[in-house]
Amino acid sequence: MNLSNSKISLEGYQTLSKVLKDHGSIQDLTLSFGGYKRMNNQGLECFSHAFGGLVSSLKKLSLNFRGCADISNGGLKHLMREINTLKDLQSLKILFPQCNIMDEELETLSKGLLGLNNLENLSFNFSYCKKLGNQGVKSLSKVLPELDSLKQLNFGFSNCATDREGLKELDQSIRKINLLEHVRLVFPGGLDSIIEEEN
Repeated sequence: MNLSNSKISLEGYQTLSKVLKDHGSIQDLTLSFGGYKRMNNQGLECFSHAFGGLVSSLKKLSLNFRGCADISNGGLKHLMREINTLKDLQSLKILFPQCNIMDEELETLSKGLLGLNNLENLSFNFSYCKKLGNQGVKSLSKVLPELDSLKQLNFGFSNCATDREGLKELDQSIRKINLLEHVRLVFPGGLDSIIEEEN
């Protein structure tokens, strides 16, 4: 469902949440809010409640918040609380390019992953989140080894405030994940790392 550049209101988010709840058999859900500048914490909280009706079915979730600069930690806490109820989720992709995601927000996103024990594929994109630094990457690094089912990781940190220290921390964490098959890390200044392992 592409809601990019739409003019959806708060009531519209509530309607979207209800529609999703009424279709409780959805297994694969993609929502794009890219470019919608009115997406904020209140809107995020409204449509996040929809995930409660998809607990027993949803296997794959993809969310695009490109350019939604008004999203902050308060809204992400609601989002991750609801996502954390999706215990059968196998694939999670969340895109935040050109947002105002900082270390605190990445810590919230990371902690919200704990308990998703069936998660096999995880993708985060924080390109051009210029205030996101190594402390946020360290928060993510602490959580990843707890996700025992992970097989694929794709993280984008281009044009962030991260550096070689953050890459090293993440790389060490990733090597502790036993089932991992493919990893792609994109860091600023060409500090890219691609690790592929066949188990």
